[in-house]
Amino acid sequence: MPNQLTYQTVPAQENHLEQIRNIGIDRFGYFHHTHETLFDPQTIAYCGIIDDKVVGYGICKVMSKQSFQNQYPKISDKNISSINNSSKIGVMASIAVIEKYCRQGIGNAIFTARITAVKELKADIIIIKVWETSAGIKLLSLLNNHGFERVATIPDYWKEESCKYSYVCPECGSPPCTCNAVLYIL
Repeated sequence: MPNQLTYQTVPAQENHLEQIRNIGIDRFGYFHHTHETLFDPQTIAYCGIIDDKVVGYGICKVMSKQSFQNQYPKISDKNISSINNSSKIGVMASIAVIEKYCRQGIGNAIFTARITAVKELKADIIIIKVWETSAGIKLLSLLNNHGFERVATIPDYWKEESCKYSYVCPECGSPPCTCNAVLYIL
């Protein structure tokens, strides 16, 4: 029987930023969070740590409906009733784990810590935007296990931005990105 992996799930600290950034670039092809966005009062971030090394991270926010609508106009344009009827919205942003540590419980632990934190801050709903590619949705079993429901799909979500900012999608390669955003709500 293989050895059980020992890791901790902890709130992100300033000294984790560079490691978080490197994981984001490796897994997504870009990383747009800065010290200011990662450690702003609305942001909650957790890291998976093994031997003092960050091997995964997850970021979320709790925001007012107005802030959500301003920050996520493509989602707001979908006119989803559970969002429209909420005053406080939990948003699950990035989550990533270094490839060699995937499927060992670290991502689930980070995901669960974020849900707990958002619920403690009394969000009315929790929304997550995931990517649907030709290979499917990578987080599908995690979403289903936590009770999230699919509510909408936005085709070619990053197409314009990927061209404008030269984002290199890990799935599509060089712009344009043609991945669909799929919205789930808890």
